[in-house]
Amino acid sequence: MMLYFNLYQTCVLLLHVFNVCSVKQRPDTPETVYVCVRLRLRLRLRTSTSAYVYVRLRTSTSAYVYVCVRLRLRTSTSTYVYVCIRLRTSTSAYVCICVRLRASAYVYVCVRLRLRTSTSGYVCVRLRLRTSASAYVCVCVRLHLRTSTSAYVCVRLRLRTSTSAYVCVRLRLRTSTSAYVYVCIRLRTSAYAYVCIRLRLRTSTSVYVCVCLRLRTPTSAYVYVCVRLRLRTSTSAYVYVCVRLRLS
Repeated sequence: MMLYFNLYQTCVLLLHVFNVCSVKQRPDTPETVYVCVRLRLRLRLRTSTSAYVYVRLRTSTSAYVYVCVRLRLRTSTSTYVYVCIRLRTSTSAYVCICVRLRASAYVYVCVRLRLRTSTSGYVCVRLRLRTSASAYVCVCVRLHLRTSTSAYVCVRLRLRTSTSAYVCVRLRLRTSTSAYVYVCIRLRTSAYAYVCIRLRLRTSTSVYVCVCLRLRTPTSAYVYVCVRLRLRTSTSAYVYVCVRLRLS
């Protein structure tokens, strides 16, 4: 484990990911402390891989925790996974997930979640898929939960494709204490791409995120990526990363 306290030299990737995820900072913030942690996780893969974890902590009256996980899988088709999480207090949480797959078909997935209290929640999901056939998919989902008996769901889809495309969005909400979000996307292009995102939010103290990606390229290569994050409190954070590759 190596700690770096120079932001401009060692945290360039961290700031780049936050800019992509559109995480803005308050102008009137006190003095901050930046901590960069570089960890190598042992992953059972057939090919060599490297994983990096970046953590940023800010000392103030309300604790902020930034967790950035970057996974690079060295296969026939390179895969990049970016996960950014921002926690303010026990009553509010911000989750931003960005996934980029480098293959014959480019897939960009950005998921941003904002939870205020246990009785109200906002979920915004934005997806952009770019394939060889120039297919763009933008999905924005906003959920407003007042009580356990009433729920508001707004789904906005924008498709700009030259060929046929299938988009399936499934949302399941149980109560104000638990929420399930399922997003499934299938594109019929020269290269098939399957994206499945499952998010499970229990309470403001624990957050579970599971991302599964299946990519089928002309070389018949399948990539399965599963990321599970568990954050308990602002003082302690646990990150679990599980990656599985299956090449035909």
